[in-house]
Amino acid sequence: TGSICMVPWMLSSMYGSKKITTRIFIICIAALLFSAVFDGFDSANRDQEMWTINEVIALILLLSSYLLSIVMMNYSKEKEDELRESIIAKYTLEEALKRDPLTGLYNHTEFYRYLETILDLVGTTVKTVSLVVIDIDNFKRC
Repeated sequence: TGSICMVPWMLSSMYGSKKITTRIFIICIAALLFSAVFDGFDSANRDQEMWTINEVIALILLLSSYLLSIVMMNYSKEKEDELRESIIAKYTLEEALKRDPLTGLYNHTEFYRYLETILDLVGTTVKTVSLVVIDIDNFKRC
C-alpha cells in the first residue's frame, strides 16, 4: 500500500527539493495511516498479523526511501558546490595567466590573441581599426 507513494517521492528528490520531498513523505505517511484505519474495518476477511506486517514493511520502505532521498540530495548539493568552486578557480587561474602581474594589463600572448580576433572582425562588423603600441624602456625601474 505505502510503496506506491515512493514514485512521486523519488521524482521530487530527483529535482533536489527537500521541502517537496518532506511534504510528500508526510502525505504518504498520512495515506498509510488512512489505509491502516480503512483496512482495519475489513479485518474480518484478513489475518490481523499479516495486516500489521504489511503496514510495518510499507512504513519501513517509506522511511528508508525518504532518508535515502535526503542523503542523495545532500551528496548532489556537495558535488554541485565542488563543481561551482572548481569552475570559479579555473576562471580565476585563466584570468591570472592572461595578465601581467605587475601592471594588470593583458600579457603578450593575450594581446596577440585579441588582435587576431579584432582583425578577423574587420570588414564584417568593424569597419576600421586603429592600433597604438607604446614601448616603455626600463618600465620596471619606474
